[in-house]
Amino acid sequence: MKKPSFVTAIAGLAIMGVVLPTSVSYAEPSIEDEERVSALISDLTPDHAVTLDPAVSSGTAVVESDDVQFAIPLDADDEIGITDDTGETLALKLPAELNLDDGKVASDGTIVYQSNDGKGEAAVQALADGTLRVQTIIPNGEAPHEFTYSWGEDVTPIKNDDGSIDLLSADSSGRDVIVGHVASPWAVDANGSPVDTEYVVNETDAVQVVMPTADTAYPVVADPTFGHSWGIPTMYLNWSETKSARNAGAAAFICAGAGPLAFICGANIAIIMRGANIAVDRGQCVKYLISPVSFGPQYYNC
Repeated sequence: MKKPSFVTAIAGLAIMGVVLPTSVSYAEPSIEDEERVSALISDLTPDHAVTLDPAVSSGTAVVESDDVQFAIPLDADDEIGITDDTGETLALKLPAELNLDDGKVASDGTIVYQSNDGKGEAAVQALADGTLRVQTIIPNGEAPHEFTYSWGEDVTPIKNDDGSIDLLSADSSGRDVIVGHVASPWAVDANGSPVDTEYVVNETDAVQVVMPTADTAYPVVADPTFGHSWGIPTMYLNWSETKSARNAGAAAFICAGAGPLAFICGANIAIIMRGANIAVDRGQCVKYLISPVSFGPQYYNC
């Protein structure tokens, strides 16, 4: 099964933009809103990823991409569904801060949602690489600069050292597995200049915070990217466990609780100890992605 990852807001947020197009103005009244927004995104997104055209039926834009299906409702209050080939579905809610109206499909396949009170816009794109990209457009300094994304009570976001987010959910054995990934956030202004942004996470939500300066030119495009990766076993150690895992005996004890993954875990005690030492030196916790062909530490704030 293919295990794609999500791109920014929910998108692969690591894209630095270029200047606005000279042919299309953000405020050009003669252009349909969805076409104006999709053109803005196209010019500010340097990767120029291929956006897939959805088939719209019963108020839902459906896109098939390899082993992933995206179901993007035109009703902004409904959840976006991302389903893999096993039938597992990850849900996503668009930011409530924007008070969005129903979405419209632009000619390039982008689904554009306008705020009903002028607070901004959101745009959703299903990309050919199996990821989902969600952009928010901030029209001015008075509009919201914080956008909340949620995946439901059963999914916990964990922020990584690089600013990206892993989405965790318990499998049938109770072990946390990564069911999705949100790439590091990015934002650019109307001149293509990067704008500081970060995710703030709590138990069930991730809030993208955009931090403009006096030099920021509006509109600002903020872009997270999401992907579905159900089934990657991951062993997360809290701060106490991370400190203990620097000792071989403690690391072996931790592995004993890894259920069916205990053998793989126990065969990599040296890697566990080394990863724990690095994490403690950084003041962070450590996690290990476990598979028969790969075992390695990654670090996250805890």
